[in-house]
Amino acid sequence: MYVELQLETAAAPMLLNRTNWDDWYAQIKSHCTEHRIWCYVSPDSDEILPTDAHGPKPRPSDVNATATSYSDLTLGQRDRLELLQSVWDYDYQDYKELNRALEDFWTFLRKAIPSKSHPITFNTTHREALIELRNRFKPSEAALRHKHNNKLRQLQSGKRIKDSRIDAWLLQWELLYNVTVLKEMSGFTDSQMAWDLLFAIESRTDDSWPLKHKRENGFKSSDHVSKK
Repeated sequence: MYVELQLETAAAPMLLNRTNWDDWYAQIKSHCTEHRIWCYVSPDSDEILPTDAHGPKPRPSDVNATATSYSDLTLGQRDRLELLQSVWDYDYQDYKELNRALEDFWTFLRKAIPSKSHPITFNTTHREALIELRNRFKPSEAALRHKHNNKLRQLQSGKRIKDSRIDAWLLQWELLYNVTVLKEMSGFTDSQMAWDLLFAIESRTDDSWPLKHKRENGFKSSDHVSKK
């Protein structure tokens, strides 16, 4: 069953400026993926919803070339035709739901953008609209690297971590790793992030075993940060 595309204020932030582009874009992608239309609106895709993908509804002549009506079919041919029509009905309903979701996307997008401060041309395609927004609001890699370097410094410094907060602290490391190393952002490497984590554990907990590895391997904490 189709559920109208809705944008809940608490779930999806308004696109205010470059600082919340990543969160905003992730929410847009999540909602569109849920409604199975992301491949038709994604700036990185060229897929479009075919206008005649379902074709005409099967007729008696599709199972019997000489038949002009249902009564001309044998019992087996009738069963075959009913199956083909059932599949066609399902595909056609699915096609209509995708079309409706694409139509509702404009309303969905307008709710996510303050029109007075960020006017956008809505007479383009869904994909062109997102490309326009991405070109206007997506931060440069240099800006993202600066942001993540600051986050890394925050995780490395501060008071000793209480046992009750260690899980949240480690989660922040994991999130930072996912958006830097896994996305191959320049200046962030797998090995260096691993050492930075060890040194941060050493400085913010009672564990001192990373110090031995530091001396043996000659690593420095935050090598890639200190160069920025």
